[in-house]
Amino acid sequence: MNNVAFNSCARLNYLQNTRQNKTPNTTQYAAQYATQYAESQSLINRSVYSNNTPVRRIAHVYGGCLFSGGNGRSGQEIHMKYDESSTEEDPVIRAWGIDSKGNEYEQLIHVNEVDPQNATPVEMKALEEHLFATKDEVITSTGKRSLIASILGSLSGFDVNEKLNFVQYMNEGAAITMDKSSAIRSQLDAERYLLYYRQHKKE
Repeated sequence: MNNVAFNSCARLNYLQNTRQNKTPNTTQYAAQYATQYAESQSLINRSVYSNNTPVRRIAHVYGGCLFSGGNGRSGQEIHMKYDESSTEEDPVIRAWGIDSKGNEYEQLIHVNEVDPQNATPVEMKALEEHLFATKDEVITSTGKRSLIASILGSLSGFDVNEKLNFVQYMNEGAAITMDKSSAIRSQLDAERYLLYYRQHKKE
């Protein structure tokens, strides 16, 4: 069922309650509306309308990292730096942090093996940071990106170690971004990630 159908179902239930002279429970209506979106096929909707309870936790920040931070809404953290085994031909990033359940994780990520159409947020962040470090022209280009389509933004509705199609996710986010220049840059980033993978994947 598509997003329009989900929207219509929620509105229909609301109208039926009104016609029957019942006072609709707006809180229940809002919760039902959010649940329907969270269960839809749209990855952006699953993230934006996630039922995850916001976590108030001070994020750790480490120096000397490619990246150190997280998502304030979900409390998840990502920290990463190049591993000692990393080479120019086979860049390897050591990532660690806290997942959506509050558990610590640590892993090695071979950047050339990160498939943007089937990657976790921490894997995608490793790919992004490697392209930043190597001064990729597309990823380091100036200009705002769509926050809703960002890799860190995905942590609002997805676990840091959950696989998803980031090309789909970023394009869906760009499609609902009001600032068209930001939307275009996010779409270009998605294309660049996919091109990098196709150029470096092992046959």
